[in-house]
Amino acid sequence: MSNAPPFSLLPPVQSIPLSYNNGIWLADLDADAWKLKVHHGFLQPFGTVGSLALFTPPRDEAGREKWQRHQNYAGHILSEEWQKQPNGSYRWVPEGSRPGHLRSQKANHYLDATAYAIAARTIWGLWTIRPKQGPPKKPAQKPPARDRDTPSGSSWIQTR
Repeated sequence: MSNAPPFSLLPPVQSIPLSYNNGIWLADLDADAWKLKVHHGFLQPFGTVGSLALFTPPRDEAGREKWQRHQNYAGHILSEEWQKQPNGSYRWVPEGSRPGHLRSQKANHYLDATAYAIAARTIWGLWTIRPKQGPPKKPAQKPPARDRDTPSGSSWIQTR
């Protein structure tokens, strides 16, 4: 009995070294390269090939978007920097470290998980679902006039 998986389970991308043992695929990944792909993805213009973006969060009772929902994830993504070292090599270091001096490491689990998810997607040839049309455009809002949008015509400055 062969240890290899059925042909239908073989990944389409063969450029990443893979092995299959006891029903588990193992990939030899360059973690540095995949973390860079995450950082570069967030630097790309929204909707371009290779770009990454976060979903628009739900709104609170006042209609404001609750962006704090993304702060924990963003903190993990930004917890490490790709930095040139004194010997000329580059490596991931804790955010805010000086070359040759490391700060204490912050949580980076979501950075690692995002990098490996992108690697897995690439290995298996999976791609994002593209909407039929671009993202919805926000209507332009005019700034309120000074004498408008104040409750009952009173001053917007609260005094005691």
